[in-house]
Amino acid sequence: MLGTPIRKTAGKKIPHMYPDYPADYSHELYRENKVRGFVTAEAWFEFLRKKDFSTGSRIHGNIAAVLSGTPAFILAPDARVLELARYHKIPHLPLSQLPKDASLEQLVAEADFNSVLDGHQARFDKYMDFLHKNGLDTIYDQELAAVPFDERIAAIKFHNAVCPFPYAEYDDQLDIIAYYQKRAAHVSKPPEKFYQKCKRKLKKFAKKIIRR
Repeated sequence: MLGTPIRKTAGKKIPHMYPDYPADYSHELYRENKVRGFVTAEAWFEFLRKKDFSTGSRIHGNIAAVLSGTPAFILAPDARVLELARYHKIPHLPLSQLPKDASLEQLVAEADFNSVLDGHQARFDKYMDFLHKNGLDTIYDQELAAVPFDERIAAIKFHNAVCPFPYAEYDDQLDIIAYYQKRAAHVSKPPEKFYQKCKRKLKKFAKKIIRR
């Protein structure tokens, strides 16, 4: 939330083919509070349960939506994502076949979001057979009123979705500031220099937001 801007030339995680990637807080997605991050799967699922729809080219985000009970439509960018979408019968379309004049409303209207249930039991049974053939027992082999792991997870209060610092809850902002204070005490540079470095970055960020 207060990290340094991502250098697009560093490594291959942010290819040059994505010139509009939101690499720093001056990007409109940050300024309009449209960015969220998650540190636990449970917080991610809880966030998606409150949404009406999920779409995009990333397989993990759309499968997370399906697991949360939220309809998803996958725009498959490659053969692997297309294979997964077809196997699990998640509504999809190869990205290369997306019409230039396509609308989200049209894709939703033509999709069958119940298709993910077709053959689900057969796929689950096939997975269980694979585990059993390899000598692995599962929780599904037992008759339990409740799953111990699920009960322990339900008792944990996980961190909420992470959002840009200006829009974070007050307590979260305090936690971030406390983190930087703690980090400053352990850096090799004198704390005062560290604080000044953070201060300059925050001022630069604030000026960009105000200017835009």
